[in-house]
Amino acid sequence: MDYAKANPAVCVCFTQVVICTGCQAEPGSALQKAAIGTHLWFLPGAGDTVIFSSSPIPGTENNLRRLKSDLKKRGVAVVDNSGTRLTHVTGHPHRDELREMYELVRPRYVIPVHGENSHQSAHAQVAESCGAIATALPKNGEVYTVSADTGVRRLLALEPTCGVWSGTNLVRFTRCVVSSFIADLDGHVAARCKAVVGDSGRGRQCVRLVLTTCVASA
Repeated sequence: MDYAKANPAVCVCFTQVVICTGCQAEPGSALQKAAIGTHLWFLPGAGDTVIFSSSPIPGTENNLRRLKSDLKKRGVAVVDNSGTRLTHVTGHPHRDELREMYELVRPRYVIPVHGENSHQSAHAQVAESCGAIATALPKNGEVYTVSADTGVRRLLALEPTCGVWSGTNLVRFTRCVVSSFIADLDGHVAARCKAVVGDSGRGRQCVRLVLTTCVASA
């Protein structure tokens, strides 16, 4: 690759394998940046091959076509999971692999959190067959506490409203408010930021305090 050729002292040889993000053409991923030439060091070109070890997630087809087209414009050979080529490598374990992990780790409590309810239920059955206690199948917005004395207990369940958690219970239980804002290269806030935690005065005070602290530290 261009980086290897330009930095022979850093790279031992020109034959390298780079594992990077972007198999679904996610904006800002390493592969997406490399395809349009904006990545800082990963710039594939003629003679290089990109292998997509995944299958397209529904809804990403157009972005993937654009990504692969950009790679081909740079002279890169693209190998994907189409036709007779089976390059898909799943990151989701099978039952035997889950069971092996539980036999090695031997946890007391297990909270399945990935997938839909049917997947979580099947995961819980595997965990229980290995001696663990699958205590709950959590839903979005539920907050749990884990203790050696009391085990796993649900503290509260919050209902999302328009993408913002309603009420101040989350702040009260977690003692945490997280805020995001955009800053320029000089550390100054580049866009007006707004955060909402409930409708109470205390919630708004917490948000203003966090934003003020973030701006001051920037």
